[in-house]
Amino acid sequence: MARVRIVLSGLWVSLMLTYLLGDVLRLFVGDITPGEIDGVAATQAVWLGAAVTMMVPIVMIVLSLTLPYPPIRWVSIVVAVLAVVFNLFGLPYVGWYDNFLIIVSSGDGESAEVEIPVGATFWTPATTHSVENVGTGTVHFIRVELK
Repeated sequence: MARVRIVLSGLWVSLMLTYLLGDVLRLFVGDITPGEIDGVAATQAVWLGAAVTMMVPIVMIVLSLTLPYPPIRWVSIVVAVLAVVFNLFGLPYVGWYDNFLIIVSSGDGESAEVEIPVGATFWTPATTHSVENVGTGTVHFIRVELK
C-alpha cells in the first residue's frame, strides 16, 4: 500500500510540474502580458483561482501520503476526474511550443510554407536558402552544418 501512495504522490507532482512548465513556456515566448490573462485584466479573484489550481496537486500529495485507504481512493478519483475536465477546458491552446510556421526559400526562387513541431530534428542537403518566420511566436533553432 505504501508503494501505491508514493506512486500516486509522484503523479500529483507530475501534474503540478506540467502546469508550471506550461506557464514557464508562455513566459519565455512572451505569450503573457503582465496583469492580463487571455487579453482580459486579471482581478484578485482570478489570481486566487490560479493559486487554488496550483494548490490542488500540492494538497493531493499530502493527502495521498496521510489519508487512510478508503477515503483517499475516492478523493483521488473525484479530484483526478475534475482535473481532467479542467484541463479539457484549456484545450486547444495555440502556443509557440505547439508548432512553428516558417517559409523556406531556396536559391532558385522557390518557396514553401513549413510547419515544424517544437523539438523537431531534421536533415537537409546543402543548399542556398533563406528562412522567414510567418508565425506569431519567436523561432529559436540550432542549425549544424557539416563541412
